[in-house]
Amino acid sequence: MKTFVSLLFCVACAVALDKGWPVSLDMSCEQSLSDVACTFEFLNVADEDYYLLKRNTPLEGLLSQFVAIYHKGRRLDYEGIFIHRTLPTKDEYILLKAGQKVSATVRINEAFTLINDGRYTVEYIRPLMVLNEMQMPIEVNAKAAAYMHLENARYLSLPSQDEVESEGSVTIESCTTASFTGGTSSKRTDILNAHKKLCTEYADSKKNVSNNNFYKTWFGTYTDARATKVKGVLDKCVNGLTNKAVTYVIEPSNCQSNWNAYTYKGGTKVYLCQAYNNYQVYCKSNGDPTKEGILAHEWTHAFGYTDDNAYGATANKALAKSNPDKAVNNADTYEYWYCLSQF
Repeated sequence: MKTFVSLLFCVACAVALDKGWPVSLDMSCEQSLSDVACTFEFLNVADEDYYLLKRNTPLEGLLSQFVAIYHKGRRLDYEGIFIHRTLPTKDEYILLKAGQKVSATVRINEAFTLINDGRYTVEYIRPLMVLNEMQMPIEVNAKAAAYMHLENARYLSLPSQDEVESEGSVTIESCTTASFTGGTSSKRTDILNAHKKLCTEYADSKKNVSNNNFYKTWFGTYTDARATKVKGVLDKCVNGLTNKAVTYVIEPSNCQSNWNAYTYKGGTKVYLCQAYNNYQVYCKSNGDPTKEGILAHEWTHAFGYTDDNAYGATANKALAKSNPDKAVNNADTYEYWYCLSQF
């Protein structure tokens, strides 16, 4: 266990790992005047080398929701970035030799609003993905938590979203207006063509929400409560696109090569990266990513407040079977649902 005493006060904690897992995790958190910095240490406890995927871990920065924070029994909302990405590549893995450790520190107040004094629990919630020398993937369900007591939390900096100004708007009959920042005429045309379909197709896909095999494939065991959740997400997307002025920011400067798009919960902007241009415009019959599908995915984050719990058809179907409650809150599930409802 590690303990840090800061300018104010903090208690950090160690972690527990299931026996036999090749990578362990230790974490601790420390408060300064304006930030809460959490440090995560990954250790290869096996007697062979492993490759650890940096994606969705602190090793790439605070680019995903890998921790949950609790205060007085209430889970705080994650207010950070949600990124739609291409498949992982080799450069996203880091070699951990036997006995080697690697660590990273992130400021969690950049993605969570910490304004109240008192005790907080910071829990690591994202499985780790590692590869052995035979390139066999292993999912490690790391269990870790840090406990801290914040004082003068009102001085901590708050989460913020990218600020950009739009450059003109185009009126769209089905979803009011959309504005653009950046991009060539041809890129804007593709986005506009995909955008024009969203309201109609969200509404049409809602008609398929019933106790049938299609629903069970993507959202799991049917219950009235979960069906209401699915319909609610789709309705929120239609209402948001209809009643709010939305903006597409084309190729913002902070995009990385494997990012397709990103957005924030509660926002009215979707940021489209260079890789987004590689996809065809309209949905495909297998549900795989397209310009239209990616937009449908991102707006479920912004308006429907969905999370990223799984990616890809296989993982989404597995999630539907193992955890339907997470499936009905998974943005990528809605992307497949939205597109496949058209065929």
